[in-house]
Amino acid sequence: MDSVRLMASSHAIPMSERWSSPSTRIVKVNFDASLIRLHHLLFSGMIIRDNEGEVLVAGCFSHSHVLDPFAAEALACHKALALAHDLSFKRIIVEEDSLWVIKKVETFSKDRSLIGMLIKDIKRKLKGHYSLLPIS
Repeated sequence: MDSVRLMASSHAIPMSERWSSPSTRIVKVNFDASLIRLHHLLFSGMIIRDNEGEVLVAGCFSHSHVLDPFAAEALACHKALALAHDLSFKRIIVEEDSLWVIKKVETFSKDRSLIGMLIKDIKRKLKGHYSLLPIS
């Protein structure tokens, strides 16, 4: 699965088809990353909603020196988890569109890639409080 999702449609998708609500007292974090490879620049946006779809917080960030789309998605995931943690959300679901990041986080073996420490920190942040789900 590609880490960059392209939207070809010019019309909006109804909210009921593109976002499903979490259980009561759980918030859902959605985010996406975009990488300009030539300049190694990452741009990411995130949104945290409650179980009724009400936006609790939204944000964006940029980061330089990001070398590949995998690192971009992992860094965006890390930033989204850090935001949820900083805002003291205790029970969250993180929706991720990069199957690669999900597999890296779910594996029990030590990640020896260039972003291994970032994956390790994502695992630490997820432990006990959060769920990481693929976007269907």
